[in-house]
Amino acid sequence: MRERAATALADLEAAHDAFHNATDRLAPLTVAEAEAAAEACQRANQLMETYEDRATGSGDFAGYIQFRQRIDALVESIEDDHPLRSAFEEMADAVDKRRLSHRDFDRAADALAPVREITDVLADRDSAREEVSGAKRSVRRTLEDVGRRLDELDELLALADVDLDRSVEPIEAPITRYNAAVDRDVAAYLDSRPARVVLADLRHVRWFPLVPVEEPPAPLVETLDRLETSLTVPELLEYADYSPSKLGHYVDDTDAFRRGVRTDRTFLERIDATPYQIAWPPPPALVLRRRCRELESVIGRFATAETIAALRDVRLASRPPEEFDALREVAVATSALDDAERKRLQRGDVADERSDLADLRDQLATALDRDLP
Repeated sequence: MRERAATALADLEAAHDAFHNATDRLAPLTVAEAEAAAEACQRANQLMETYEDRATGSGDFAGYIQFRQRIDALVESIEDDHPLRSAFEEMADAVDKRRLSHRDFDRAADALAPVREITDVLADRDSAREEVSGAKRSVRRTLEDVGRRLDELDELLALADVDLDRSVEPIEAPITRYNAAVDRDVAAYLDSRPARVVLADLRHVRWFPLVPVEEPPAPLVETLDRLETSLTVPELLEYADYSPSKLGHYVDDTDAFRRGVRTDRTFLERIDATPYQIAWPPPPALVLRRRCRELESVIGRFATAETIAALRDVRLASRPPEEFDALREVAVATSALDDAERKRLQRGDVADERSDLADLRDQLATALDRDLP
């Protein structure tokens, strides 16, 4: 990341240098004077391109008069003290003749050469400004990545003082027992209850925000209710692959069944015990206690008394909350840190990396604060 940051900073510095170099090349003109001259040069070129054929020779006297008037007006629009006014005057003098030739127009164009040079410098300046913008985007992206890495390092450093040798068995064992029990119960529940009953139970769970169950798709619920089928979720998934003739032995409206079940097959395949289990590492004690209360209300529709008792053991393990959260901190640290990260923490490498990245963050932020005139 440091190499990437160094490249981004170098590119930004080079773009700044190119911009300021182009600005210096405009001297003795100011930027405003250079832009005014470039605009006038563009108008002069357009006039000469428009009128050259009309104003040369003796074919179109009206065109010649109109051209001369517009050229004179253009020169008059240039400030008397403008450093490049003489180039425009020389251009006007080249076509100040009663009879103009194409060579006169060539001389007029040559007279504007100093102005075209300034126009080229302005183009270089604009290009450098775009390069600055692009380099800043790169620096900004690098800064965001540095910020994310600093957050990761802060999380690691927060674990540095955790006693990783402390046993978490007092909170891990009841959670493991409960998760295994509810997994068995959900499997039995899905094998024994009609799918439409399962979906009705899932819709009921929406009133318990700490139990993250996906609500069933309404079309699927309506299809199963209309068919009044007693098929289980595993059976629905199995029969969905049956041919219409074979499926007709199990359901009356095979077309409705195939449309409804196949459309939401992925949802049916995702129904499992995961929403009812306790994650490891677990949430903080107070959150876990509330989740256990909601889970007891939800799994009461299908869980055995043994599973309910295991869930209550999990809730009891969250007390006292201070003790539980201390063990939870060990579990979080153990899960988050591999052997290499533990060694880096012990050697102080993480702290050193954080310090280096903090300095790098400041450099990147300072570079972004530098604005162009």
